[in-house]
Amino acid sequence: MSSSALYLQDTWHQNLSSHFEAAFEFIDLARQSDSVIFVHCAAGISRSATVVIAYLMREYAMSCSEAYQFVKARRSIISPNLDFMGELHEFEKRLKMDRLADDVQTMKLKGQQQQQRVFELQQPGMPMSASRHVS
Repeated sequence: MSSSALYLQDTWHQNLSSHFEAAFEFIDLARQSDSVIFVHCAAGISRSATVVIAYLMREYAMSCSEAYQFVKARRSIISPNLDFMGELHEFEKRLKMDRLADDVQTMKLKGQQQQQRVFELQQPGMPMSASRHVS
């Protein structure tokens, strides 16, 4: 059994999103070893809920609203403070931009692969409109 602690305050000036990656790494390691994961804070209402919502957004490509509703359905008392909700919305924007950049890169790679195939088909001795003649 292992544990990790982030000492964070539930206040307007606490930057929770700067700790997301550390929390995500711990959660990912626990999931890889099929361990049980318990994310908690003092009341289980704001900080822990924010971390879990952010994790769901990243891991399952959920929107902020979808992840919030998913967690709320399982723990009805969650209520991330207003600043944490703002951080979640900013995190959602960053995730969308990252996914868009990944999609663009994938499209570029596919385009390069298609160009390579066309180039290979156009090599001398291999005309594009070659047809087979059966004797």
